[in-house]
Amino acid sequence: MGIPFPEEYGGGGADTLAYVLAVEELARVDSSVAITVCAHTSLGTQPIFMFGTEQQKQEWLPQLCSGERLGAFGLTEPEAGSDAGNTKTRARLEDGEWAIDGAKQFITNAGTDISGVVCITALTGEGEISNLIVANGTPGYEQDEPYRKMGWNASDTRGLRFSGAACPTRTCSECGAPGCGSF
Repeated sequence: MGIPFPEEYGGGGADTLAYVLAVEELARVDSSVAITVCAHTSLGTQPIFMFGTEQQKQEWLPQLCSGERLGAFGLTEPEAGSDAGNTKTRARLEDGEWAIDGAKQFITNAGTDISGVVCITALTGEGEISNLIVANGTPGYEQDEPYRKMGWNASDTRGLRFSGAACPTRTCSECGAPGCGSF
C-alpha cells in the first residue's frame, strides 16, 4: 500500500514505475482491488505526503503505508460533481478548529472497517478552496451506506456528510499564519 513512499514513513521506497506496475498486475486479476489501491495511494495518501506537515506525516503515513488504514479523497459533490471550482462544502474557523459542513459523493475507501482518513476539499474563505484531513470517527462526520454498483464490488464507494465536523487547524508552513487551512 505504500510502494511509492519513503521507508522512513513505512513505505516501500520504490518509484512511481514500480507502483504503476503493481497496480497493472492487480488490475489483471481484479480491477476493484486495483482501484482501491489507487484511490488509497494516489488520492488519500499522496496529498498528506506531498503537502502535510511533518506531524501529519508521522501520524498518518505509517498506518496508511502498512495498509492498517485506508485513505480516501473527497472532491465530488452532489451539486458540483468533480468541479473543484464549484465546491459547496464549507469550513469555518470555530474555537481554533475548522467546522465542516457539506456533502461528498462517490468517495472510494471512506467507509470500510479500516478507513482511517479522508482528505476533502472545502471552501475556507471567499474564493479559497483548501484540503482538510478528516479522521474517521470525527464527530459530525457520517458515512452513507455503500453504493450498490455494477462491477468493482470489492471497492467501497459511498457518500459522506459533514455537519459541524471538527478538524484541527495548523500553522501554515508557507506564510506562518495560524489556521490557514492548507496542508
